[in-house]
Amino acid sequence: MIYHVKKIKTLKKIIKVLEENTILEVDSEWGADDALHSIQFGTDQNQYVLDCKKLHPNWKSIVQPLLISDHTLKLFHFVKSDALTFKKNGLLLKNTYCTHIAEKLIYSGQTKKKGFFSLGGLCKRYSGYEINDKKEDQQDIYLNGLKTYKNIRYAAYDVLHLKKIFAKQIIKLNSLNYINLSNIQDIDTLVGLENRVVHALVEMEFNGFKADLKRLAQADNQVLLEQKELVNKINTLAAKVLEVDKIDINWNSHKQKLAFLRLIKPDLENTQSDTLLLYRNTHEIFSLLVKYNKLSKLRSSFTNKFHRFADENDFIHYEINQLVSTGRMSISNPPMQQIPQRSEIGAFIRSCFVPEEGHKLITADWSNAELRLIADLSNEEDWIKTFEDGLNLHDVMCQKVFNIPLEDIKKPADFNPDTTYRDTIKRFNFSLAYGAGVYKIMEILSSTRKKAEAMLELYFSNARNVLKFLNATATQALEKRYTETPFYKRRRYYNRKRNITPKEANEIIREAKNHPIQGTNADQLKRALVVIYEDLKFKKVVILQGLKMILPLHDEFIGSAPEYKAEQVAEYIVNVMEKEATAITNRLFMKADSDIKDFWEK
Repeated sequence: MIYHVKKIKTLKKIIKVLEENTILEVDSEWGADDALHSIQFGTDQNQYVLDCKKLHPNWKSIVQPLLISDHTLKLFHFVKSDALTFKKNGLLLKNTYCTHIAEKLIYSGQTKKKGFFSLGGLCKRYSGYEINDKKEDQQDIYLNGLKTYKNIRYAAYDVLHLKKIFAKQIIKLNSLNYINLSNIQDIDTLVGLENRVVHALVEMEFNGFKADLKRLAQADNQVLLEQKELVNKINTLAAKVLEVDKIDINWNSHKQKLAFLRLIKPDLENTQSDTLLLYRNTHEIFSLLVKYNKLSKLRSSFTNKFHRFADENDFIHYEINQLVSTGRMSISNPPMQQIPQRSEIGAFIRSCFVPEEGHKLITADWSNAELRLIADLSNEEDWIKTFEDGLNLHDVMCQKVFNIPLEDIKKPADFNPDTTYRDTIKRFNFSLAYGAGVYKIMEILSSTRKKAEAMLELYFSNARNVLKFLNATATQALEKRYTETPFYKRRRYYNRKRNITPKEANEIIREAKNHPIQGTNADQLKRALVVIYEDLKFKKVVILQGLKMILPLHDEFIGSAPEYKAEQVAEYIVNVMEKEATAITNRLFMKADSDIKDFWEK
């Protein structure tokens, strides 16, 4: 039965009934101003639609205890959207289970048709019921609220099937060792981790990152100027190739760019930067077009768009995608993690992001996180000892691979005087974490395939366990078509076709080598975010009051705190990050560092 709740007296009675349930289905509807139109609760027998517009303003204080109750598990579909709206309306959520997150975990890395992960898709698969998912009904409520019984019934149906989906999902999740059935919120399980960290991500999306929009406009002008200068150089070179005085090529057009470059390299497959880099020694124009591609992406993704995502107080609000295929998070609208790290313009863009007045910006990350994880997962004793002794892995490997003393590692390399021995090894080390193959090594060395293969052999002769680990991971991926992280057993699935091409096999190998490393690193950051958020919001840790959680970026935490206690907050964050990361390694301590600044620098 559907109950339309409009009076506080009725609400109080219903809340008492709902509090007796250990599991509830929950959903919400809201309007253009993010104000809640309704919150829906579902039990085995009934659906309760709370009409937030008609209830007395103190309805929130009556509902809030249930929303954070540890006794009652709240089932949602796509909880992040509801939680963000709740947050904007002054409400917190805790002890939730999201059917969308669960389905993403079950099918991680698999390509599915549009709608597969929607509530309608789940209902059809798990309960055999096709829900009314008409956009016009949803739009009607969005614009007008609960004006008709049709609106109320539409809202109620969203809490009619979640329990059935939950009951069947947990069977699958249990078979994958993703869930503790006696404690759904167990942080040592994948389901517990992901269903708790989502609320920390909501907090970060809500807070946003304060930006100096005037300086960002300067950055856009600078990029545009560099782009114009680069186009002039490219046009000059292209004119010489064509033996003409003037050319008219749109360098943003893949078709026109490819047609021209095939005059130089007839078998060129595409104009992606990774491909162009392979031919940078063929003609200067290849390198210049790589730079042009980067500047074009910089404008289209960042400098020309940031102001669109700013609120009235100049805070940029982004979307945090909780689950990419490796388990890592990604940032979109705008894609903050894609701001270039090793360029002057990238550094300038970062400097445009600042803490609010009276605060300091705190950044914290792990020292050589991915390399520490490779050492730990592969049980490479020399690497582990290097880290335990507080030495620098790049320095140690450089001396071993090139057989040179420590004082020579920063000298120009004999095979490429434009770089040093140490920089070469550093790029080698980090490329490993991304599953790099021989083509990447050719790029690093600016060499032939034969020389790159010889260098790989020399490198791995000094890291045999690392090679065994990477090869074993690749073999598992090709045989089973999935890989797992060691602690959470987080799976990433690959191309499931029986017969795959050599190109597809190489792609699987590259992604597979990367997954246990990046997946574990993602789990470490998520654990830390859960602890920081829950200490801030529910345990009310005194030192954390005033902390603003801002952004998770790769393996980095970004936040801000009142200036007078920024050092204490930074110390707390480092301790949490070290403890939570080390909790899921085999034996190696995960060292973290922090920085306190007046702007985003790293």
